[in-house]
Amino acid sequence: MNTKDTFNTKTYNHKWFLVSVFVVIFLFLTQEIVNYQKSIENIEKEINNLTILLTKKLENNFERVENILVLAKDTLLTLEENKDIYKDSNFEDKQEIILNKLKIFANNFDGIEEIVFIDKEGDIKNSSKKINVSQRDYFKRFKNNTNLNRGFSEIIVSGLSGNRTFLQIIAIRDKNKNFKGILAAIINIDLLNKTLSSINIGKEGFTLLGNLDLTTLLARYPSVEDELLNKPILENSITELIKNGVKQRCIKYTSIDGIKRFTSFIVMEQFPFYVQVSLSQDEYMINWRNSLIAKSIFLILFIVASVITFISMRKNYKNEQNLLKKLEIAKNRFENMFRIHSSIMLLIDPQNGQILDANQSAVDFYGYSLDELKNMNIKQINQLSAEEIIKKYTEAEHLKVNSFIFEHKIKSGAVKVVEVSSSPIETTSGIILFSIIKDITKEKKIENRLKESYKNIEKLIDLQDNIIILTNIKEIKFANRKFFDFFGFLNLSDFKKHHNCICEFFIKNESFYYVKDFVNKETWIEELKSLDSSKRVVSMRGKDLKEYKFFVTVNSFEDDVKIVSFTDISNTIKEKIKLEIRVTKDILTNAYNREYFEKNYKNWIEKAEKLNHKLAIAMLDIDHFKYVNDSFGHDVGDLVLIDFVKVIKQNLRKDDIFIRWGGEEFILILNINHKSDLEKILENLRQKVEENNFPKVGKRTCSFGGAIYEKGEDILKTVKRADESMYEAKNRGRNKVVINS
Repeated sequence: MNTKDTFNTKTYNHKWFLVSVFVVIFLFLTQEIVNYQKSIENIEKEINNLTILLTKKLENNFERVENILVLAKDTLLTLEENKDIYKDSNFEDKQEIILNKLKIFANNFDGIEEIVFIDKEGDIKNSSKKINVSQRDYFKRFKNNTNLNRGFSEIIVSGLSGNRTFLQIIAIRDKNKNFKGILAAIINIDLLNKTLSSINIGKEGFTLLGNLDLTTLLARYPSVEDELLNKPILENSITELIKNGVKQRCIKYTSIDGIKRFTSFIVMEQFPFYVQVSLSQDEYMINWRNSLIAKSIFLILFIVASVITFISMRKNYKNEQNLLKKLEIAKNRFENMFRIHSSIMLLIDPQNGQILDANQSAVDFYGYSLDELKNMNIKQINQLSAEEIIKKYTEAEHLKVNSFIFEHKIKSGAVKVVEVSSSPIETTSGIILFSIIKDITKEKKIENRLKESYKNIEKLIDLQDNIIILTNIKEIKFANRKFFDFFGFLNLSDFKKHHNCICEFFIKNESFYYVKDFVNKETWIEELKSLDSSKRVVSMRGKDLKEYKFFVTVNSFEDDVKIVSFTDISNTIKEKIKLEIRVTKDILTNAYNREYFEKNYKNWIEKAEKLNHKLAIAMLDIDHFKYVNDSFGHDVGDLVLIDFVKVIKQNLRKDDIFIRWGGEEFILILNINHKSDLEKILENLRQKVEENNFPKVGKRTCSFGGAIYEKGEDILKTVKRADESMYEAKNRGRNKVVINS
C-alpha cells in the first residue's frame, strides 16, 4: 500500500474527519458486542444440546429399568394377592419362575448386574448368597415410609459382586399399603461413567449426575476420588438454583478449581436426578478473543494514524513531508503487525479475487509460501463455485452480516471449514477487502456429530417394537416403522391426508384413557401425563380391525418436541381380566363370590344414588338342605346347588347380581323403586324354585329375607337385617318371603 496514493491530507475537512473516526470506533465496538453475544449464544446452544442429549440417554436407561421393575412388581403382587388359590408348593414354584425371569432381564441389559427381590425382612430371595440388607439406609427408607414407592440408593459396594453400584428401586405394597418388600436393579457405576463420557466436552470440561433426593454426587466424568461420591456437590451456585425450583438453565461461573466455565443443567422430570455439563470458557472463546485482539490492534493503529493526521491538519498541513514520513512509519507498523499477528489475514482484490497480501499465520495455515499466495486467486482456495459464492454474498447482504462460512482447500489437499469476516478498505486506487479468517473445522465436526446423533436416535426409534412418535403436540414430526405397520399407512404424508392426531384412534372405553373433547385434542398428552402411571393405558384398533391395549409413556425430546411410546400390553390385560373373573366367581355354581361383593358394593351404592334408586339386598337359603346332604350325599347336594343357581339366574332382571354367600346361602343385589317391587321380585323367584324339579331329590323350597339399604349405613348391617328377615321366614314355616320393615 502506498501512503501518498491512499491518503491526501489537503482534501480533508476537519469536522467530517473527526466524525468519521468516531463512527468507525462506534461501528467497531457495536460489531464486537454483537460478535461476543453471538459467541455466547453459540456456546449456550451447543452446551444445551449436549446436556439434552446426555439427559435423554440417561433417562432412557432409567426408564427401561423401571419398566422391567414395574412389570415384575405387578406380576409379584398379582401372584401374592391370589396366593390362597394355589397350593403352597405351586405358589413357591410360580414365584421362583418370576424371580428367574428377573435374572434373564438383567443379563439382557448392559450395566445391570442383578435384578433382585428383597422381602420385607430384608432377605435377598433370588441370590446364590444369603444376604440381609435390613440395616441398609435405602431399605429402611422404603420400609418406614408408606408413601415412598420408587427411588434410588446412594453409591454402595454390592454384597453380591463387590463392585461399586447403585440401586434403582420399586417398593412392593399391597392395596392397603402394607410393605411386602422391594425390587431392586443393581446397576454398575461403570454404566453411568460410560454414558457421561459419551459426549465431547473438551480438555477442561466435565459432566456429572447429581442425586436430588440426597443432594449428593452420584457420578462424574472425568472420574473423581471414591470418597467424593455420595457427598454434597460443591458447586453451590447450581445446587441453590435447583433447590429454588429451577429445572433448566445455562450459566457462566468460576468452578472450585479456578477454571471459568459455561455450565448447563437439566433436572429430570421422571427421576430424582439432574444432569450437568460444563465446558471451559477459554477453550470455546479463544477464537473470538484472538479476532478481537487483531481488530483492536488495527483500531488502535487507525486511531493513532487518525490522531497524527488530525494534529497535522490542525497545524495547517505544515511540513507535509514529515507528516507523510510519520504516516509511512504508521503504515509500516500496521504492516508489521499484520505480518506477525496470530489470526489468519488476507488482502484481496474484490474485482477479480486476486490475493494481494497475506500474513505469516495465513502462510502457516494454507501451507503455501507468501510469494505463492500472492500469485494465487481466492478461487483456487475456495471450494465453492462462483455462483455459490455470489449466492452466499447475496444472503449475507440481505441479513446485514459480513461473516461467511466457506470450505477452503489447503496445500496438503485437506479441506478446512473457515469463517471469513471481510471488511472493505477504500483507497484512492480502489477498494480492497481485508479478510480475517477463523478455522472452525472442529466446531463444524461437533455440529455434524450432533446432527448425526439425532439421526441415530431416529434410527434407533425406528427399530423399536413399540409404536413411537415424535410430536410437537400440534402434529406428528416422526413415526417409527411399527406405527405404519400397525395402522396400515404408507408413510407420514399418507397418515396426515386423513388424520391429524394419533389420539383420533383411541377407542372410548371407561376402563382406559380416551380423548373426551376432540375440539381440544392438543391437551391429550398433558392430560395423560397427569394420570397415575397405572392408568396411562389406551385402546386402539389396528389395520386388522382387532382391538389392542397400549401402555403410554411421554418424555421430552427437545424444547417443544415429545417422545410418545405405546407398548402393547393386550395379552397382559386379557390375562388380568381372566384372573379377575376366576377370583370373583364361585367355582362350583359360577355365581359371584364374597370377594366380588367386597370389591364392588361401594360402586353399587353410588350407582343407585346417581339413578335415584333404592339398593335392596335379599338373603336366600335352601330349606332343609342338610337333609339333602345327609340323605343323598354331598355330590347330589352339589347338583342341587348348581340347579338352584340356574333357576334363579334364569328369572333375574338384567342388572340383578347373584352371589353365593356360603354353603346353601345366597344373596341378591337389586335396584328397585319401591319396597313393594322387592316383595314382587322375591315372591316370583320363590315360586320358580318351588315349581322346579331338582336332580335326584325332586321338589325343594327356599326362604327369602329382604332389606333396603339406608343412606350412610354400613353395608354389612343391611346384610344382617336381610339375614334376620330370612330366619324369620324360616320360623314362620319356610318357603316364604319376609321384608325387613
